[in-house]
Amino acid sequence: MTTEVLSELYGSHVEVIHANGRIVVIGLPDATTHHHADVHATVGKVD
Repeated sequence: MTTEVLSELYGSHVEVIHANGRIVVIGLPDATTHHHADVHATVGKVD
């Protein structure tokens, strides 16, 4: 299980990390679907 193989399989970039005997697969957001800034703009907002 590698970054290259899974990225090709899913058609989107993912990272495969080996840590403490485990395999962690992390999906990285596409630029067109990334709403990170929008979430932070509303966190802590009081109406």
